[in-house]
Amino acid sequence: MIHIDADRGEGGGQVLRTALALSAVRGVPIRLSGIRARRKAPGLRAQHLTAVGALAQICDAEVQGAGLGSCELTFAPGAVRAGQYHFDVGTAGSTALTLQALLLPLAVAGGPSRIVLTGGTHVPWSPPTDYLQAILLPRLAQMGIGAEATVERCGFYPRGGGRLVVDIAGGAALSSLTLAYRSGHPSIRGLSGTAGLPTTVASRQRALALERLGQAGYRAEIEIRELRAVDPGSLLFLAARDEVGSGGFTGLGAPGADLERVAAETVDALLEFAG
Repeated sequence: MIHIDADRGEGGGQVLRTALALSAVRGVPIRLSGIRARRKAPGLRAQHLTAVGALAQICDAEVQGAGLGSCELTFAPGAVRAGQYHFDVGTAGSTALTLQALLLPLAVAGGPSRIVLTGGTHVPWSPPTDYLQAILLPRLAQMGIGAEATVERCGFYPRGGGRLVVDIAGGAALSSLTLAYRSGHPSIRGLSGTAGLPTTVASRQRALALERLGQAGYRAEIEIRELRAVDPGSLLFLAARDEVGSGGFTGLGAPGADLERVAAETVDALLEFAG
């Protein structure tokens, strides 16, 4: 059994999700201590428990310590089973973060799988599903992982209610990928979308982003889209790609949000990446 101090480094939920995924792939039991110990609400929260329970179901794991607020967890995996699964993250818990614990084990499983995740698709402090579709999954495909994500309904804070469907090919033969430098002037594409808000919000976000990019010497194509969701919200997603690298950047809005701030923060993050 491998013992992991989950309080090292950033000390958040990422070490938990990564450790769980690698444990399932390698078939090696792990024991984590100090899980989110320095957070305001330390220990496992609801969305972390969803990831633990979901992966335990997928690989018939024996689990100890999986309780709300627990800072210690023991996870002893069995064999990963490909198949069809549905997991509810609850309210606006991040579907993308939950997927991080499940994708790699099912990618190397012996057959295809489909995961349906309900919860938050566009929520703070987590990658939106647009990032999965435009940046992460295409990059993983270059490493031999075949997966496609479909957003059937968006989920904004506070109620979430989004629905993400991920089809995973299975049987992945992983290969390495070298991304040591960036090359060329990046092309920029994006999306300005709203749910339950006037379409003028999406148009305004788009115009503000294009103006700020133009001032920095960049051109972009930004689509306007009306979204389905339980709660109202808006998003601005920008993807930058050059000959080697890519990056995705997101701003989220809500009723009454400062659209200039949403656009400025999203564009500025992209410009910092582009150098």
